Amino acid sequence: MGAHIFADESKRSSFVLVAAVIPPDDLTKMRQLVAGLRLPGQRRLHFVGEQDSRRKQILRAFVAAGVQTVIYDGAGYRDGKVARDAAVARLTADAIRLRADRLVLELDDSVAAKDRLVIREQLVKAGVPESLLYEHRRAHEECLLSIPDAVAWSWSKAGPWRKQIEPLVGKVVVL
Repeated sequence: MGAHIFADESKRSSFVLVAAVIPPDDLTKMRQLVAGLRLPGQRRLHFVGEQDSRRKQILRAFVAAGVQTVIYDGAGYRDGKVARDAAVARLTADAIRLRADRLVLELDDSVAAKDRLVIREQLVKAGVPESLLYEHRRAHEECLLSIPDAVAWSWSKAGPWRKQIEPLVGKVVVL
């Protein structure tokens, strides 16, 4: 079985897509970790709504768990939609190269259809149209989307937040 990839974005200053790559043997453990980080009554972890002390706690837990992410930085694009398409295309190409089994993007209804088209085009171009299961999910439906959410927020915030996520970032792809 190949890795599962969970992706979320930030549009704070420029478009950034972050992909957390989770080996299949770690899926249950990582879901338990994220569930354990939620506060009572909290449906999901969402970095924008967390206090700084909680953000630090969550990031430390992800670092301790050995989470690895890839950042697709669209700072070179003026148009956020074009940046997103480029990021999703590159992410899909990387997923194919890694022989990932599943790609989950956080659902944004306004771009889901275009994402599916971009992903499908990449799969066909690579000659592996059926090799990757891809879907859009809401963050409360797939808790592992909390990981790229945290990293995307921290990367976009920059400064000390970017420093804190250094151990989580395996690669930065500037688009």
